[in-house]
Amino acid sequence: MVHITRNRRRIGMAACVLVLTAWVTQADGQNRPTAGKQTYQTRPIRIAQNPPPLPPFEPPAAADETRASAPPRSGTEGESAEDLLLPSPLLEAPAAEEISVDESGNVTGFGAEGPFGMEEGVDDLDLPNLDEPAPIYSTGTWFFRGNWYSQSDVLVYSRDEPRTVIIAKTPGTLTNNNDVEDFGWITVVDNGANFVGAADVKMRAATGARLGLGRLLGRDAGHRDHYFNFQFTGFLEWDAELTTQAPGNGVLITTLDDTGTTPGFDGGRTHIYRARSDYNSFALSYNVRSRPGRDQMALQPDGSWVRFKNSGQVRSVSYGLRGFSMNEGVQFIGINDRTAVPIVGDYRVNTNNDVIGPQLGGDLVETYDQWCWGLWGNTGALVNLVQRRNVLITQNDGLPERTETINDEQLTLLGEGGLFVGYQLRPNVTLRGGGEIVYATGVALAPENMSLTPAFTQLNASGKMFYQGASLGLDWVW
Repeated sequence: MVHITRNRRRIGMAACVLVLTAWVTQADGQNRPTAGKQTYQTRPIRIAQNPPPLPPFEPPAAADETRASAPPRSGTEGESAEDLLLPSPLLEAPAAEEISVDESGNVTGFGAEGPFGMEEGVDDLDLPNLDEPAPIYSTGTWFFRGNWYSQSDVLVYSRDEPRTVIIAKTPGTLTNNNDVEDFGWITVVDNGANFVGAADVKMRAATGARLGLGRLLGRDAGHRDHYFNFQFTGFLEWDAELTTQAPGNGVLITTLDDTGTTPGFDGGRTHIYRARSDYNSFALSYNVRSRPGRDQMALQPDGSWVRFKNSGQVRSVSYGLRGFSMNEGVQFIGINDRTAVPIVGDYRVNTNNDVIGPQLGGDLVETYDQWCWGLWGNTGALVNLVQRRNVLITQNDGLPERTETINDEQLTLLGEGGLFVGYQLRPNVTLRGGGEIVYATGVALAPENMSLTPAFTQLNASGKMFYQGASLGLDWVW
């Protein structure tokens, strides 16, 4: 019985020691941070359901004197009581009963003795209205925003002259009368011999138009716009006329026939040369275009914020179908009035270039607040369905009419580009103007296909065309 009682006591004492050791260890672990790791312990906080109201704040009386009379802190030798004084509060909080809140949530009741010295309350503070957005000076959301867009431009193009083709000569002094206004009389002299070339017929600048219509399809996850675009460029036509007369008893001889016996074109005194050309083009493309970055907020001197467009680059790429038609015609008339019955020769050459094929293009635009500038370009490898038709009619000489039609296919390389500047008149209207060029190789030009030999020459479809000009127009998005 004695041994059992002692064992129970020993067991009870051991249990008390273990509990005490665990409690000390836990307390020591909470106060001592571990190396490289911190432990946080959360405890539940019980919140009273109906807490009693706090008493109104009352600053202690004679706080300065109380602080001044306080004994100095340990380890602060040399510091006076004034150095230990805390600054007095700048503002006195009003009593709780002086403040009231109405049903709308407006706080009122601050009297003249309140913290801000206002009689009407905080509603009279000139604070910014956070419910209204900042005023917009410019924004990138205006850029190409809508479902449809149109493009309309006025074009002024000049056409490069074809390669020199000698069509007539005379042993004497040659005068050329160009019926196109302001060209007057000219003399063509080459190595001491007088020639008339197809390049002497000057084609002035022509006016045309560019019309476009596009449909915006949507915006992808990369913040890029996708849209279809159809564009037509055309109504560009050039024409000119040149009349040449040999002086005195001189004669004109055509160089288009080496025999020198072509009726109407040899031995006479008058040659008339007419030329015309036109250009029309279309493009159907799928486009992907990036957008400006996020807008910026700028702080004004008066403390207000204004929203500005984020300047930067906008790029686009397009691919699709491109086609154009370039039709040319020349008429060469020779009049031999030295015979009893004047002989008139009428020679005509018409070339049609119907070109179609894939096209790849793109543009790069630098955007600013309300204006932009950029450059664009397109290129394509196209198929040219070319046709040439020759007709020779000689009057009063008994010779039959000669005609010939040739059809062929030719590879045509096209390249075009330009530089432009735009100004945003309204969020959806942009005024734009610039210069541009169009170059193509592998086309048939009428002057380069002229021949009066008994057998017309082979088709020449290796010509080059070059247009340059300016454009002015509007872009409209809705």
